[in-house]
Amino acid sequence: PDAQTVATCTRVAAPAPPVALTAAPEDDGDGGAARFGLVGRCVVRWAEACDNGAALTRYRLRIRETELPDDPELVREGADDAREALGTDDDDDERAESVKARATAPRPMTTFVRLAPPGPGSTPSHTLLLLPGYGYEITASARNAVGWSDWSAPLCFTAATTPAPAPPEIANRGS
Repeated sequence: PDAQTVATCTRVAAPAPPVALTAAPEDDGDGGAARFGLVGRCVVRWAEACDNGAALTRYRLRIRETELPDDPELVREGADDAREALGTDDDDDERAESVKARATAPRPMTTFVRLAPPGPGSTPSHTLLLLPGYGYEITASARNAVGWSDWSAPLCFTAATTPAPAPPEIANRGS
């Protein structure tokens, strides 16, 4: 190939958007889903984005609430449980104030989270607190030296309003 063709093929570009977003309950260490009252922890994972010739320097998630539960008591209980999950009852804490505002005037919110890329061989992921009955739309984007990728295809789901039932215990029957 001539020099022009080689230059075109090796041009560095913004990364491709991350693909294959998935969400699953965070394991509590005993094989169950980690929960704080009605608030559940969810791990969002995605396939590493194609860097298009420049190392990835950052990921970001856009977490949009797409629906709110109809039951105001469920919103209040979820906000109280979220404060406990965050480990704060201090009203001066910014996170506590944010959760308190959600309980008193619920409205769909959009949150952005910036993350460093994981180490070699690791899957990019982020743990979220999910409020019961809320609908979520999550998208991801990657950054390299050229700029940010487009947003990924959305991952959409609604958080459960009650904890999942425990798996049945199987009695060990002797032979």
